[in-house]
Amino acid sequence: MAYGPGGQSLMQTAAWAELQRVASLSPVGLMYRLRASADWLAAIAGSLLARREPSAVAGLGLKLRVVDGSVISAPGKGPRWRLHGVYDVAEERFSTLELTRSRTAEALERAAIGPGELVMGDRVYARPDGLHHVVKAGGEYLVRLGRRSLTLAFADGRPFDLAEVLDRSDRDGKGDLDVLVLDGRDARRAPLPARLVVLKKPPDAAEKARKQALRASQRGGHKNDPLSLRAAEHLMLITSLRRDQASPDELAALYRLRWRIELAFKRLKSLLHIDRLPAKDENLARAWIFAHLIAALLIEDLSPELRDSPP
Repeated sequence: MAYGPGGQSLMQTAAWAELQRVASLSPVGLMYRLRASADWLAAIAGSLLARREPSAVAGLGLKLRVVDGSVISAPGKGPRWRLHGVYDVAEERFSTLELTRSRTAEALERAAIGPGELVMGDRVYARPDGLHHVVKAGGEYLVRLGRRSLTLAFADGRPFDLAEVLDRSDRDGKGDLDVLVLDGRDARRAPLPARLVVLKKPPDAAEKARKQALRASQRGGHKNDPLSLRAAEHLMLITSLRRDQASPDELAALYRLRWRIELAFKRLKSLLHIDRLPAKDENLARAWIFAHLIAALLIEDLSPELRDSPP
């Protein structure tokens, strides 16, 4: 913990341990011991997470979980890691954390979702495999869509026409329709019934999103797609929730809670400095990261007690 969240180098940690009569060893000896402790620290972090039970969100009757990922980089050309997280909105703390190399993509399949749980994710999670995974597990999903995130069809089997849907949203301020999610890689997989909600953004937000989409296409050297620019002016969500469970405006309000996990990752980086990974060695880096996660999880466990305490 002194080397990880304590912010000390191997030499400083070895000197601190000597002065505190914790241990007498060289910086190199400490490095070998830390490298061998990565799996042990991971097990401690896992046991802290295993004690946590998600809580249902009042009024919804579902346990609301948000998924996201964040990259942690070693200096120079050192390894890059991806921290996959599932965040319990009601308890305001992580319920699952998984550390992989950065080339491992973010996906709903990595989240353990069960009955009575609603998982939310950004556009990167809008993939057929992930949606099928959640439904098969008995859970519900609410995921944002991009212009080309999913292959859809109308509920009656007609080819999906995004322009038609955007026209309806422009006219009525929102659209709420039944669709089918198709798997472009596996034509034998049965289409997944879903609900597509499209809401027109306020003028300022729509203009900002349009400019961002335009800049992104210019940076990527792509030809401007008028339909993509139009789609950027709308919030597009796909969900398994029925209309009697949540209206389009309620879905938008729910999706805005996704930023809770963004703030949680930001706290890991700005307060615990988990993004300042000093180690290039794989096992030493894992030990350093897991030490930070143990500290973060302990702080999250103490937070409710601090909030309930008088000034």
